[in-house]
Amino acid sequence: MKRSRVAVWAMAVLLALTGCATVPSSGEPIDYSQVADPGTQVRDTAPAEGLSTQEVVRGFVAAGTRIDQDLQLLAARSYLTDTAKASWWTGQGGVMILAASPRYDVVEGDDDVVQLSGSTDGYLAPDGAYVPTPRQEFTVSVSLQQVDGEWRIATPPGQLIMSVNDFNLAFTQREVYFLDNAGTGVVPDRRWLPNSSLSPGTVVSRLVDSVIDGPSTPLIGAVRNNLQGARLRVPIATADGVLQVDITGLPSLTTAAARGVAAQLVYTLRLDAARIRILVDGTPLDANQAIWTAGVLGSFDPDGVPGSGATSTVGYYVDGDGALVNLRGVPLWGDAGTGALAGVSAAMSAATGDLAVVGGPDGAQTLFVGAPLTQVPMEPRLTAATFTPPSFSRAGDEVWSVINGANNPEVVRLLTDGSRYPVDSSSLAGLGAVTGLALSPDGARVAVIADTSLYLASVIYTDDTHTTGDAAASGVATLGVPVRLRNDLAVRAVVWSNSLDLLVAASDQASTYRAVWRVGLDGRQRAPFTTRGIVADVDAVSTTGALPTLISSGGQILQLRGDDGGGEWVTANPDGGSAAGRWPLYPS
Repeated sequence: MKRSRVAVWAMAVLLALTGCATVPSSGEPIDYSQVADPGTQVRDTAPAEGLSTQEVVRGFVAAGTRIDQDLQLLAARSYLTDTAKASWWTGQGGVMILAASPRYDVVEGDDDVVQLSGSTDGYLAPDGAYVPTPRQEFTVSVSLQQVDGEWRIATPPGQLIMSVNDFNLAFTQREVYFLDNAGTGVVPDRRWLPNSSLSPGTVVSRLVDSVIDGPSTPLIGAVRNNLQGARLRVPIATADGVLQVDITGLPSLTTAAARGVAAQLVYTLRLDAARIRILVDGTPLDANQAIWTAGVLGSFDPDGVPGSGATSTVGYYVDGDGALVNLRGVPLWGDAGTGALAGVSAAMSAATGDLAVVGGPDGAQTLFVGAPLTQVPMEPRLTAATFTPPSFSRAGDEVWSVINGANNPEVVRLLTDGSRYPVDSSSLAGLGAVTGLALSPDGARVAVIADTSLYLASVIYTDDTHTTGDAAASGVATLGVPVRLRNDLAVRAVVWSNSLDLLVAASDQASTYRAVWRVGLDGRQRAPFTTRGIVADVDAVSTTGALPTLISSGGQILQLRGDDGGGEWVTANPDGGSAAGRWPLYPS
């Protein structure tokens, strides 16, 4: 029987995982079920004698922060009564992350109750997925009893509680992968796992269990799981550098579905094993493919570009006259390069070379689509009061934007031939003025800017047909409930750096200027870029591969010279001249 999400998380917490383990490269086959788990070797150590109620609760919380060293939480359990030990941490709780160390206050008039409180910074769900939370007060009351003359906790919190700093030390991130709507690419789903030095078998078997168990809540309905209903038939083993995964419980698979199974396993385990043998009920998943690698399954890469990728990866920008030019200031062919479109923002597909331009002032804007690199004229596709900057799908056949974002935001999904897929974007209502949308490389999510806050919403596809003209009420794609990723950044622009990270033009309370920040897929991590060379707010940002990040700042297009944290922003013109403009872009 398939394990429940709660059971998987319980095993993941108690037995733990790590992102740094590797599979032995040679030698006799290893049966991972026989490898000792270091986490089971921690001994139950009783607390010191004579502790006050506050000291007991403080010691209990501190012991929980050391889950990376004590996977069964034996030290934390030693602060509990025998009854509480039997029922605590049975897989029903996650981790409450606080901005700082919690406070411990004895309840007035009730000496056997300690109130634990602090300001929340996020929550780790039982499946290991991080859930951003608003910054708010968290309070829980902990009752204690005397046991043989010592205070012990009778009603422990239902989750571990730790500060941001303690969480960063105790947990590490990994990704498990599912399939996109078409089943032709993989979609990452980030999980946070105890940062313990465990055996490779513990790592890979728990990761495989996580894939089988399915996606985290925000991705339900947005991704496919070809391993649903499966289970490990025998323990995972390795020999001569090849990891062998033998699963059962799968239905008869087509060739395409079998490749999807392989892609999910290979991308999930690629940090642990470069070569994987996959068996179903003891026989090869594909009789023609003995060993699976990321190279064999390269077409599933969430950051790959379909087709030949013939579009030259060079930078462009919208200049002050609304014309599209390259970084040397040379205009693109046709209306796009003359300023006739009055461009204010633009995007180019790396897969097809198609260009989308939003032109005109607020209140009367037009979305144009064409391919000036191959001398295909720009054509008007849609008019509205406003458009957010356009965003191409991975295949380059769709352009996404939000129209009329100030009062009645509506997501539009246009085919480059002018036809339109309907989208149910009712989940954006009530968020405030929508000023940005960026479709993820895998197509399973959109990043949205609403009232200067950054949100992430899944895209749930329900049909492959499309209509022309006005969108149908029911829609073939639905935006899931937006999740606010950060509550400490005021965001102006957003792009996907890759399938795991976003780049935003944003400011926090300590910022002198709006600058560039990198924000992780789940919002858990953020990191500012250098501000050297910036003398005005950053209004837009673009990035691709190994090429320098581009920004618009103070009416100039700048590029990053050096690394993210220690580099410097300089003119984007390769000849050293000025690059006066408002919107930078790379094909993506």
